[in-house]
Amino acid sequence: MLEKELIAKLEQRVEEINRLFPNEKVTLETLLNKILTKYLERKEESNKTTSGTEWVNFRRKIAKKMWQEAKHQCFYCKRQISFRLSTIDHKFPVGRGGELLNTENMVVCCKWCNKDKDILTDKEYFYKQLHNTANGIRPE
Repeated sequence: MLEKELIAKLEQRVEEINRLFPNEKVTLETLLNKILTKYLERKEESNKTTSGTEWVNFRRKIAKKMWQEAKHQCFYCKRQISFRLSTIDHKFPVGRGGELLNTENMVVCCKWCNKDKDILTDKEYFYKQLHNTANGIRPE
């Protein structure tokens, strides 16, 4: 039943694409080929990146040392933080092409700032912090 529903939705999508872009002449087969090609490209790309286990092992080795070098201070909000409440943040997010295991791309920060920063770069986040400050938003 699930396959029939999926095929029906894909056929609706093909009709919608052909209605919006009449010169394209998309078929179900070409749509599926595009989807599979994109899937395989992403899978191949993810195989090139470092596994989660490697990151965990790397973090275990460097986290305490980085926290001590940061003098127990969050890179972003400058508050003192305990090791337990500290996180390692990538200044240039891995999801946006930043290097996963390069310590020059990493800083120690509090969990609040790490979550608030999300996928921003460190420079973008400094602008968000100005906005946060202007609106009375600060780490808990």
